[in-house]
Amino acid sequence: VFKRRPHMSTAKAMLINTANQYDWVSGPLPNRDIDRFKQGWGFPSVKNLYDLRSKMMIINETCILPQFGLLGASVKVYAGEPVLKVTLVWTDPPGTTSASLHRINDLNLKVTSPSRLTYRGNWGLTSGIWSTSGGAADTLNTVENVFLQNPEPGLWTVEVKALDINKDGHI
Repeated sequence: VFKRRPHMSTAKAMLINTANQYDWVSGPLPNRDIDRFKQGWGFPSVKNLYDLRSKMMIINETCILPQFGLLGASVKVYAGEPVLKVTLVWTDPPGTTSASLHRINDLNLKVTSPSRLTYRGNWGLTSGIWSTSGGAADTLNTVENVFLQNPEPGLWTVEVKALDINKDGHI
């Protein structure tokens, strides 16, 4: 779990990361039209949050990224892990309501497998519940996720790049 600011963004990242995903892709007929934009990231689960507490890595605002700065971390995934979820959340300063793009700053999430497959934040998650490799950076959202089912065992690399820093988001 990566975050930009303590408090609200930490809680938001942890809730998203440990939520029970709703399988809107293969769900019952009345629910097949419920895509990511209508159902969000899933149902919050305090049980998952508690059960996964020892498997979380939280990086807070003490790791401030300048324009084009890069923050990297290595994550060990053991054989048999059913899921790898990486969540990036940052609190952005308020934008103007008349702007076509409401975010102010842009951070990008990239996760690389031991075999060098790359997964970008939110890539594939508008058409399914699991991330797909490749793709382009998400330049619109202040929440980015990589959700992987049956991840490859080994050392994964998680990177956050500050592509566009226009205003300090710290209180």
